[in-house]
Amino acid sequence: MDTVPDAPARPVDRNLRRCACGAVVAIAVFAFAPRPVHATEPLAKVGSYGATFAGMPRGVRNIGMGATGTADVSGFSTGYFNPAGFAWTDAATVLGSYEDWGPRISLSDLRVSSGLPFHPDSSSAWRFGGSFGYARLAMDSQTQRTIFLPEGTGRTFDVDDWLLSGSGAASWTRSAFSVGAGGTAKYLHNGLAAGDVSLWTFDLGLVLAAPFNAGSVRLRPRAGAAVLNLDTGAQYDGREFNVVTEDRAGLGLDVEAPTVIVGGRPVPAVTFAFDYDWIDREAHSNIDFGAGVEVSFVDMIHARIGAMGDDYSTYGVGAGWDFGSWLFRLDYAHVSPEDWVLDSLDLDRDSFGALLAVRW
Repeated sequence: MDTVPDAPARPVDRNLRRCACGAVVAIAVFAFAPRPVHATEPLAKVGSYGATFAGMPRGVRNIGMGATGTADVSGFSTGYFNPAGFAWTDAATVLGSYEDWGPRISLSDLRVSSGLPFHPDSSSAWRFGGSFGYARLAMDSQTQRTIFLPEGTGRTFDVDDWLLSGSGAASWTRSAFSVGAGGTAKYLHNGLAAGDVSLWTFDLGLVLAAPFNAGSVRLRPRAGAAVLNLDTGAQYDGREFNVVTEDRAGLGLDVEAPTVIVGGRPVPAVTFAFDYDWIDREAHSNIDFGAGVEVSFVDMIHARIGAMGDDYSTYGVGAGWDFGSWLFRLDYAHVSPEDWVLDSLDLDRDSFGALLAVRW
């Protein structure tokens, strides 16, 4: 329930490496540069936040890796952590997930994404991608409560929280260096006791990657930055509220071992993915970073582990196969609070996901 509280590449030459280092620094500055104080942020918005489901991480693979993904260029990004990741999409993909948040609470997400056009020109330095998504928070009917009647007024209301999103991204590649940018527009519908509320939020992001070979091992350092849930504000019960804005900056590294032949296809024997995200939320939050690792065996079995701040630990697994023209993958993730975090409540949650993609 959402309430509105009152309170394959050639070695990178030296010049390109210098460019990559400079871009990483620029991303860090972009993500954490102080924003000017306006009448509506951040002080005037303290205690006036709502539509909290918009800030719930989505993407089972990412959740298993500590809810990281700001520098994700895997090609199967959910776009939640950074819409620029859609620029690396090389297949028409349907991605669905279901997250169990405890008794009678769940979050479902369905997303369709694709590279644009369907038959991209491999000789072009430019690539484009886009996505449409739908997410819904499901809960049982809730009892209306007020400050004077905390036990309830006797009235109930149905929670009806959902969002629609549309994303677009583009990337440009020179030699082994790629940089991408993207944006997402989201229409949020929030069902509350005093009536329904709708508003718009926007995400902006930037990602860069510079893969190169180190002997028989292929390395791909990555960096990204994003601003999530920039919103137009809304009125509820005579008060204005906003969605919590979130700044993210992330670094990542992919390491691929030499290839082996499996099922007639060359695939890396082992692949490691390391991700670390810095998180700065407009409202108070104990989660100020996410970190995670994924180990993949012959691009078929995936094991993940991570942490969300000092409060939560995560792990996950995945299994699937890439047939070349199409692929599938099933994913699972689990989030557990550390022992000292509200041990009187059950905050464990499970996420399940499925991915199906076709390359035209």
